[in-house]
Amino acid sequence: MKLQEKTERFINQHKQQACEIKDKLAEYTKERKRGLEDIGCKRRDNDRQINVNLEKELRQVRKKYETIRKTANQENDKESEEFINKCDKTEGPLLRKLVSLEANFKNLKTANDLLVNRNEDELKQIREYCEQVIKRYENVKATTSSILASKDDWTDAQCIPNIRAACKPLIGDMKKEYLELESLSDFFISDITKVIKDNITIAQHEQLVVYVAGIKIKGWFITDITSRGNVMIVITHKPSERYSHITVFNRRGEVQRQDQIKMDKGMPICGLLFGFKAVTWDDWYEVGMYDVRDGAFSKKNIRDVITRWPSDQEVSCVTTDPVKNHIIVGTDSRHVYVFTDQMNYSHLITLPDVIDGSYDITVHRNSLLVCDNLRGRAYAVTIQESQSRLMYEFTKPDLDGLDWNPITVCTDQNEFIYMLWQTSTSHQRRPILVQYSQDGRQLLTTRIVENNVYHLSTIEENGMEKLLMTTTVGSFHTFDLVVT
Repeated sequence: MKLQEKTERFINQHKQQACEIKDKLAEYTKERKRGLEDIGCKRRDNDRQINVNLEKELRQVRKKYETIRKTANQENDKESEEFINKCDKTEGPLLRKLVSLEANFKNLKTANDLLVNRNEDELKQIREYCEQVIKRYENVKATTSSILASKDDWTDAQCIPNIRAACKPLIGDMKKEYLELESLSDFFISDITKVIKDNITIAQHEQLVVYVAGIKIKGWFITDITSRGNVMIVITHKPSERYSHITVFNRRGEVQRQDQIKMDKGMPICGLLFGFKAVTWDDWYEVGMYDVRDGAFSKKNIRDVITRWPSDQEVSCVTTDPVKNHIIVGTDSRHVYVFTDQMNYSHLITLPDVIDGSYDITVHRNSLLVCDNLRGRAYAVTIQESQSRLMYEFTKPDLDGLDWNPITVCTDQNEFIYMLWQTSTSHQRRPILVQYSQDGRQLLTTRIVENNVYHLSTIEENGMEKLLMTTTVGSFHTFDLVVT
């Protein structure tokens, strides 16, 4: 029993001591928590006070440096204003001098332009006067030569009074230099003998055939040719490639220069030489200007300047008016477009309704010669107004009873007209060369040419004009123009 009591007493003591220890530990835990919380509060108070002090000091520092910056900016603004005033003071006289120089230059240029225009007008008057004097002398020479050639036939001598009347202005000019000059006797008749111009005919046979080694022909096509003086230009094009060649060569077939131009669409067409330039046009919308001297090439899309271009309309030919400095463009419709020499659009000409389209055109005596291949006719029409009028129709060649169609036209220096006409027999093409009178109303000469001749122009050699034709195989044929 005693052992059991001792054991229970020991257990109770243990429990009592354990409870006391746990109570003390709980009290210490609470004390620790309170201490840590107090320290945390103190830390927060310290942080808050530090932040307050920091903000206060930052405001003071910021205010200090804002004041410093403001002061520095004021000093810089003042220095900048002083420097600008100094520069204005230095530049002012120079700017005023520059304005004065520009005004003086403008006045000088205006005065110079006026002087140039006045000099040009004076030179033009002098040139016209000289041309009139020369023409009068030539008329006197031709008339007197005719009379002197009559030998003992003095019937033409009755025309002397009329000759005198025609030469009256010339005699007045001559009297100013030769006071002792006596006027001719004065009597009158009713008619005046006219001097008849020489006729031009095409030689019977080709004079020369030239092959140009620098032109690629296999797979390529000669699309057009033009010439002036001793210089010829030809354009070749290959449908499978997006570019063409412009070749400049002389009459001996020696290539002077050759340039490649890009042609995205259509077959390029070559216009007549325009000074030192040739006009080109593709079958769609682009016009170009090629300089023979340096090969410079520039082009323009005509849809940028002509907004009402029909979608199904194509360019078919191009020529130039050397008198008005115009570029004239024919189409496969009745529309003909006129541009300036700077490739700026001028106006539209509508062809008469007897014409379907212009296959080729050229300017002749203030009229337009039109080859209408679709109808197989050729016409001369007016070009002075927007609505063109029909002047006359060219006589169709009547060779072997076949139906001939015009494909190209050109004129010579004496204003005779030349056309290539073609037909097909047994699936074979046959072209012929036809010459018309200067007024276009009379068919003069017909010549049979090679089957592959397509293009026609003229060329000058040693003062003598010749017909120039080209074939698809790259040969160039010339015919003499014989004075009869």
